[in-house]
Amino acid sequence: MAKNKDLVQKVANAGAELGRATVFFHEAVARKFELNSTDTKCMRFILQSTEPVLAGDLAKHSGLTTGAITGTLDRLEKAKLIKRFKDSSDKRKVLIQPNNEGAKKLTAMYQPFSKQVLKVIESFSDEELKTVLKYKMAITEILDVEAQRIQM
Repeated sequence: MAKNKDLVQKVANAGAELGRATVFFHEAVARKFELNSTDTKCMRFILQSTEPVLAGDLAKHSGLTTGAITGTLDRLEKAKLIKRFKDSSDKRKVLIQPNNEGAKKLTAMYQPFSKQVLKVIESFSDEELKTVLKYKMAITEILDVEAQRIQM
């Protein structure tokens, strides 16, 4: 248990500043493609998938309604970042996969940031990284629970 209240407050303040900077960064990237940060977060999920993504799964992952996902997919398609097609086994289902040329442009925007973050991560000892990971996982769980609570 932490005893240094000043240090606890500094960590809490740094977390808030990290959240602010994260939102600003993702908004800046999104604006380059005439998107919003939710659109680019959805695109990241699509890029991380090894197979085409179902629109319904993307809606669940993002917490958006199926109607809102349709708008997101419209914007991603207009930006030439994705391709949509019907599932051959069930025509009611829409599958999404990255448009490779557009996706390369988006991922290129993140590469300098990703390299710098990796450099910072690699500067920590294994024990320090275990602490950082524990903190990030705990905060992520709190955020997920609180988002669900607010939506109810």
